[in-house]
Amino acid sequence: SDFSWDDLRGCRAWVGMDLARVRDISSLVAVVETDPEEPLKVYCKHFIPNDDIEARTRRDRVPYAIWRNDGHIVTTDGNTTDFDVIYETLMQWDEHLEIQELAYDRHFAAELVQKLYNEGIELVPFGQGFISMNDAICAIERHLLAKSMVHNGDPVLAWASSNVILAEDPAGNRKPDKKRSKEKIDPMVALGMAMARADENMDDDGPQIYI
Repeated sequence: SDFSWDDLRGCRAWVGMDLARVRDISSLVAVVETDPEEPLKVYCKHFIPNDDIEARTRRDRVPYAIWRNDGHIVTTDGNTTDFDVIYETLMQWDEHLEIQELAYDRHFAAELVQKLYNEGIELVPFGQGFISMNDAICAIERHLLAKSMVHNGDPVLAWASSNVILAEDPAGNRKPDKKRSKEKIDPMVALGMAMARADENMDDDGPQIYI
């Protein structure tokens, strides 16, 4: 089930973007339709500031430095994530993929979002509350159960998935609980946003509002 970046050229993609508040992981996750009969391909890029990465690796017991060395995490200079690097990555993705939509948390990175808007990328604000994120969680669960997505064994995504703890509201809607989750879950949030938008568009059964 392994695939390469080249395999995704020219294919329809829905992208989720979860940006770090300051020094956390930022993640871009593309859900790519290579063939309607094949599983969706999940392609990720994760970003983290390079400063004190060795200390964080020891303190948090998370192999950030190894992931950096293996190319699974892109490190940006300084002690905060450089959104210009994320912008450049998205521009490369936009040349390679047919990006249908970019889903993002509207509370962050107004300047980056404005730059992407100016480039003509279709932007979809995606709320982080119970109603919106329940769609994201359901979309991931559907594809896991149906074995209709593959992700090339991305170790950062696998680690984030093991960290997720869900909160539930009285109506049974669920969302990732960032406060209770024991470590970072940003890659899974980005995957959920992308997967919800992909499902919505591929099913094409009318618009939904993500509040």
